[in-house]
Amino acid sequence: MKARATLVLLFILAGMIALALFARRAADAAPTSDIAVIESDTLLASQGRLLLGPYSRFQWHHPGPLSFYWLAPFYAAAGHRTTGLNAGALALNAGCLALIAWILVRRAHPVVTIAVTSAAAVYAWRSAELLTSPWNPHIAVIPMMTLIVAAADAASGAPGMLPVVALLASFAGQTHVALLPSAVIVGACAVLGVIVGNDPRRLSAPLVATLAALALCWLPPVVEQLASPRGNIGLLWSFFARETHPRPLFAVAVSAWSDMLTGLVRPDFYVAHGWIFRESPVRWAELLSIVQFAALAVWLVAAYRARRRFELTLAAILVVAGLTALWSTTRVDGEIFDHGVFWISGLGVLNLALLAALAAGAGLKRQTVTATSSRWPAVAAVALTGIAAIAGVRQFRGAAAEASNPGADSGVVAAVAADLRTYLREQHIERPLIKLDQDAWGMAAGVILQLQKANVPLAVEDDWIVMFTPVFAATGHEAVTLTIAGRDQHLRMQGGADAKVAVAHDPIYVHVSR
Repeated sequence: MKARATLVLLFILAGMIALALFARRAADAAPTSDIAVIESDTLLASQGRLLLGPYSRFQWHHPGPLSFYWLAPFYAAAGHRTTGLNAGALALNAGCLALIAWILVRRAHPVVTIAVTSAAAVYAWRSAELLTSPWNPHIAVIPMMTLIVAAADAASGAPGMLPVVALLASFAGQTHVALLPSAVIVGACAVLGVIVGNDPRRLSAPLVATLAALALCWLPPVVEQLASPRGNIGLLWSFFARETHPRPLFAVAVSAWSDMLTGLVRPDFYVAHGWIFRESPVRWAELLSIVQFAALAVWLVAAYRARRRFELTLAAILVVAGLTALWSTTRVDGEIFDHGVFWISGLGVLNLALLAALAAGAGLKRQTVTATSSRWPAVAAVALTGIAAIAGVRQFRGAAAEASNPGADSGVVAAVAADLRTYLREQHIERPLIKLDQDAWGMAAGVILQLQKANVPLAVEDDWIVMFTPVFAATGHEAVTLTIAGRDQHLRMQGGADAKVAVAHDPIYVHVSR
């Protein structure tokens, strides 16, 4: 068994190395918008300089930078190419899906194993974009699914999984604050199950390892909070616990929650892109959500009677996580966006899988069945890994091909950054202050990233610190201001004090003032 586990780990390590090497062969295209900011943060993480999580439009950051520190080794191995981010995301998601399959084959009823792995395979195929995306609303989804399965494993008799639960809960909760309540509660369920269901003498090593994992994961945000006069943890607490914000109607929140829980089987399901949530025209989503929870209730009774601790714990955790997700949806500030609730679709995959297993007769018999009593669970697990690998590799190759054929915006960003480096060198300007035109921020972010990758010192104006982190805060000694403007702002600045143009590549212009 140990030899097999070692072989699997070596295979996974070889796959990660292969992904990084393939990413290194891709073109080094200049990204824009959110991907440029993600790459900037990953570059800071690779230098050990990042203490904050992904930025938010609400002027704070998500709880922690763990996702960037995961991506950093792949990004560095890829020669600081954007495709390194895709490689890191694919390695994470493939590893998480493999962990789900391994736990199920080891612990679950064969029908449950087949149902969950099949549902996860369909989800991976329908959401292939998710597998290679480093965007925080995407990259946290499959780790959250894995957290639930790992928590059920730990709480039902495998205390050695508790450190893994701590890592997954920290990753999900730090990467997207919408997942934090569910991640904390799922992690607490795992701890409670381990403490109640095991001999205390067996728990010292897992608990010490769990505390060490938590300390390591949460050190950067704690250090940032203590070192900053307006720490990010304090900002999050004030925003969610003290301030009053408009909330969506309860009916709208329920609709969004139901649509996500049924996403796997909805014909109009799509991977979130940052759009305002629009209710699905599918009218049976709410009903199917209710059926899911009814099935979980049946599972609780059936698994208890059959003394199947894993299925009992998994169903209980899914109930708690699902209700917490509904509460979180009702606490959204203002309008609901698809990327804020998309992660709930992962819960729906597990719910629907248990519903399918129940319909197939699993959980209704009192006999004890192990996964090793049939070859089909292992076949389903291998199929899940294979389907996810095929979908992920296809998506990854698409990202590499896109880097070799970038759009016009990428070419403009690269040209502006190159000319700007030359201008700064010829004018002996060491650390300019950069102002950004709101309408051109996406391309401006790409320019800033290219300067950052070229080790050009720079600062950004205070309004944009929340996006680019305090690493880029002005010191007050910047003698030159560069305004990266779009076409309309450029025309408005003509004839003014900032009329001097250092670089021009329509539709981006860089104005200089001292």
